[in-house]
Formats: sequence, C-alpha cells, structure tokens
Amino acid sequence: MRIMIVTFDPPQNVGGIEGRAVHYASELSSTGNLVEVVSLSRGRDEGSEDFHGGTLHRLSSSPLALTRTLSSIARISSAKSIQSVFLLSGGLTLTGLAILVGSRIMGLRTAVFFYGKDLLSAEGTAAWLFLLASGAAASRVVVNSKFTRSLLPSWIGARTEVLYPGVDPASATATVKESPRDGKAVLFVGRLVERKGLDTLLEAFKAVTVSVPGARLEIVGDGPAYASTAALVAKLGLTDCVSMPGTLRGGALSQAYERADLFVMVPRSQKRDIEGFGTVYLEAGLFSKPVIGSFSGGVPEAIQDGVTGYLVAENDVEGLSRRMLELLSDEGKARRMGEAGRRRALTSFSWSVGASKLLDILN
Repeated sequence: MRIMIVTFDPPQNVGGIEGRAVHYASELSSTGNLVEVVSLSRGRDEGSEDFHGGTLHRLSSSPLALTRTLSSIARISSAKSIQSVFLLSGGLTLTGLAILVGSRIMGLRTAVFFYGKDLLSAEGTAAWLFLLASGAAASRVVVNSKFTRSLLPSWIGARTEVLYPGVDPASATATVKESPRDGKAVLFVGRLVERKGLDTLLEAFKAVTVSVPGARLEIVGDGPAYASTAALVAKLGLTDCVSMPGTLRGGALSQAYERADLFVMVPRSQKRDIEGFGTVYLEAGLFSKPVIGSFSGGVPEAIQDGVTGYLVAENDVEGLSRRMLELLSDEGKARRMGEAGRRRALTSFSWSVGASKLLDILN
C-alpha cells in the first residue's frame, strides 16, 4: 500500500504521537509499503529527507500557508500514487480538516486519529466543531483506547477503530545490569502533573517504608509539579529514600526499569484531562515488572487486573499501599505478574502488531 502519514507533532520530538510516526513508518516500510510522512509545524525548515525507510516532508502548519501546504500534499500524493492518508494529529485544526476533505476529493481513503485529551479539551469549545467535521470527513476515525471511543458521539463512535499504542521489544534487550543492591525499589515514570496522582503514591509509599525497611522510590520525569512533588517528599520525611532524577531516555531509562521491583502510576480523572491508556504500564511489562494503576480512563485496558498487576481506586492511599506491600513481599506473585505483562506486551502491543492493524484500518 502507498500511505501518507500526516502529523502536526514533528517526529524529532519525544512523545507518543512522534513515536507512532517513527514506528509506523519503519514497520510499514519494512513490509514493502511506501510511506510518505508529512510533518506540519510553524517552523520555516521546509524540505524533504529520508525517514525510517520512507520520506519525511516538512511543511508549514500555518493557516496563512494553507493553500501552499495543500498544494504540496496534493503534489506528493499524485507523484507517489498515494492510496491512503492517515492524519495522526491535527484533526482539531482548520488545516487538518482541509487535508481530510482535499484527500477525499482526490479519491483517497482517509483516517483521522483522536486522543482522549483531544476530545476533553475540545468539548464545549469551537474546536469541537472541527473535531465533528473531521470525524465526518474521514473514511475512518481512530482512537487510542475503548475509553476514548466512549467519549465520541455515537454516530462517530460506530465508525471508530481502536489502535493501541505500541512498545519496542528491543528497548528491553540491551540493558546494562547494575551491581546487586539492597532493598526493594518502586518506580514511577511520567510527566509530573497533578493528574498523575504522585501525592497518592508518596503517601502510600510512606506507609510501605514502615513494613519494608530500605524500600526506595524513583520518580522519573519532569513537569510543572516537579517542585511541589519534591516539597511533599521533604514534608513526608522521605528525602533519603526517594530520588527524582528528572527525565531519562535510552539506556538510562532502561536501567531505571531494570532496577525496579514494581512499577506504580495511579492517575486520577480531571474534567479536561484523563489518562487515555497508559503506555508506561506496557513498557514496564517489557522488563517483566508487575504494575499498579488506577481505575481511571483507559488504564484498565493497559493492565489486566490480577494478571499483569493490580488496579486500585483513584486517590486510594490505603488500597495502594496494601497492593504495593503485597507485591514487594511476595516475590513469586510479582514474578508471575511481571512475566505475564511481558508476554502480553510482546504478543499484543508490539509496533508490528500496531502497523498491521493500521493497514487493516486503511484498507
């Protein structure tokens, strides 16, 4: 198939959308498909370059350059005999809507991707009209979880496919083993924002340290709640057993997963922002780590409760500390859950599985 992937999030950035662009291009190209990736941004560095087996075209996302941008996309589509256009991000914009409409006029199959945050942030605003129009213009609507699909109007939801995020098995095969260490280790990885439930985690962890001397918590990530989280660590008297190294990538992040005995992230629901899925639980699974999450948004789709880890109620400090103690003290159960999480990540959530599902959707 000849596919164009359009994204408003430049692939050189680090994040879920950018990761999808990179891995879909790589997987689809490796199986004989032609992939053209169009990256739309307000920057001026327009041009083309090789990109993971395909070609990356940098164009302007500015409404002032809309005519030129649409002409460039039409030219690329015609020259490469594109069959399907996948709008990976930007469905809430005038430019994104124009790309979908123009592609349909050209006779191309189209799909638009929506995240839960897209829907929640757009509801009650003018952006909701663009969302509805984009959903109507596209041949297919794609979302990151069943939970996100439930946020859509029923007339769109009936035409919606779930395309879960993927994980890269190679990320868990080249880790550097560290020297043995004493004590149990709990890991959090994510953006440091109030919604991630870090206060609940810290209060539960304080209770854990009473029964598990030497327990440590590593909070990996950065964000607007970094300072308030560090202040809470000090207030709870956890300075000696909680580390906050900031954002880690590559081998450093792999080592953080390798060091951990248990992964925990217990997000809470907010009016404009809810965890749509939770790829980090799958990433922890790749390292055979048991996980604990909350009954929030799409998290129950990422964790098989009682199989790959546990789910607890939002803001439930007592329930969280109880489950943490259970997995930190029962090594056999923790190992079985971690192994189940790895099997599930490898068989159901690899990028090759996701790329195959994307082809089915575009067909």
